Amino acid sequence: MSTKPGPNYRDQRRRLLARLLLTYLTPLLVAEGYFLVQYRGLVLEGRRNHLVSLSENLATTLDLFLSERVRNLSHIIDDPGFPERPDETDLQDHLSNLRRQSDTYIDLGVFDERGQMVAYAGPYPDLTRQDYSEESWFKELRAGKVGQVVTDIYLGFRQEPHFTLAVSRRRGQQLSVLRATLAPSQVHEYIESLEEAKVVRVALINGHGIYQSANPDLGNPLETSVILPPREPRADSGEDRSGKVYGYAWLHTTAWAVLVDERRSPGEPWLTPQEQRVLLFALLLTLVIIGIIAVRARQVMAVRIETDATTSELSGQLLQASKLASIGELAAGIAHEINNPLASIAEEAGLIRDMLDPRFGDGLVPAELDTRLASIQAEVFRCRDITHKLLRFVRRSDAELASTDLHALIDDLLETLFLRELSVENISIERRFAPELPTITTDANQLRQVLLNMLNNAIDAIEGQGSIVLTTSLVPEGRVALSLADTGKGIPKELLEKIFMPFFTTKEVGKGTGLGLHVSYGIVRNLGGTIAVQSVVGKGTTFIITLPVGEASSPGDRQGGTPCS
Repeated sequence: MSTKPGPNYRDQRRRLLARLLLTYLTPLLVAEGYFLVQYRGLVLEGRRNHLVSLSENLATTLDLFLSERVRNLSHIIDDPGFPERPDETDLQDHLSNLRRQSDTYIDLGVFDERGQMVAYAGPYPDLTRQDYSEESWFKELRAGKVGQVVTDIYLGFRQEPHFTLAVSRRRGQQLSVLRATLAPSQVHEYIESLEEAKVVRVALINGHGIYQSANPDLGNPLETSVILPPREPRADSGEDRSGKVYGYAWLHTTAWAVLVDERRSPGEPWLTPQEQRVLLFALLLTLVIIGIIAVRARQVMAVRIETDATTSELSGQLLQASKLASIGELAAGIAHEINNPLASIAEEAGLIRDMLDPRFGDGLVPAELDTRLASIQAEVFRCRDITHKLLRFVRRSDAELASTDLHALIDDLLETLFLRELSVENISIERRFAPELPTITTDANQLRQVLLNMLNNAIDAIEGQGSIVLTTSLVPEGRVALSLADTGKGIPKELLEKIFMPFFTTKEVGKGTGLGLHVSYGIVRNLGGTIAVQSVVGKGTTFIITLPVGEASSPGDRQGGTPCS
């Protein structure tokens, strides 16, 4: 029970708020984190699927684009009127027709079976009569392995990056090859003009990871890409070394892959707008929960403060009742202590009256009168000291921690209230005080109440002649110990766990309130100490109290109350 000033409610409020936040926010934050991760996973999966879909659409479009270019060449070479060795004017007309369909064409050339260019139309006339027999694409056509070829980007004789599209036909024993070259820049412009390319960055790579066409942010033609997707599956998504997501799809007409990733400006946030909205909602929900918890913590603390105030008031009343009950048990001894000096005063007053009566003696002697009056005054002061000590003990006061000499406190209590009664009851008292015991910081008035209760119990427990031993000692961890041992009848083992419970008493009906030990337990706990009991039936009981040498901690920082059975 708390009889000291109120606890530090600000610290308690902080601890309560921290516990509530930990209890309610931890699962909420875990759930929010889990759902955010799941949501981000779904968003990432959606982005992956979107990139794969775009790459497949672009790959299909490029397949159609290349197939159409090849078909254009096939239509020319399959025309029965197309000569084996067309002149430059005819070939230039065909090139003009092709450029009207697509500005990606650079030139046209016709080759004989030996790989010699026999006709040419375009910006590089020096290529005429060049020998292409060792070019890989020509070897494939001459071997008859394929009837058409789409090459990777290369420099060739012109030393300019370009693509080659070629088709071959045999007329009798003669092989004729028609070749067109495409400009990578124009192919790139065509790709960038597609609707799908407006939301992504696009690059074309060959089977070795060499850029055929690329967004300038990704690389340049003939440079090597850091990404080389697998051939299977033909379309999928992945992440580069920096964790950036990309989609890819392989073409069917040639061994090229379309790579796409999202267009992002340097200042673009890491989270998408949808993710930002979800995160903002989670933060708002968290703030609302924190606000509710803060309000609830304030309400709980208000109830606790009110409860503590009521408990403190009731505890004070209980302590006061216990004091009065203890004094009541000692009433006879206290009355005798006061009666003795009163009897002495009455005797001295009678002697003075006789001295004033002319029938007795030789009259008033001033010196003797002064002696008698001094004796009366001494007895009056003795009564005053007894009543002052009683009033100081029973007066209701707030708890006050001060440096206290434990030995002096015990001696004062014994001399004021117990020595006369102990003598009458034929009970000896022995004080085994440890030398140089340090003073303790405690509430002397409350500690005096504890000793009073225990001495009363010890006296009641002793039947006939007996003894009480008070022992003090210094124990580890900066504490002092006080033990009070009596030679009374003892307490049965099955009752030891109940003796500190309120209204429990082993005394006869009408001889005890059952509050003394309960109050003592609460006082000792609030003073930062401990109290324990040992008892053997027929031999006696020992109470052991330990108290801190330093300042006792605030009652609000401990769990008070009584032990449970």
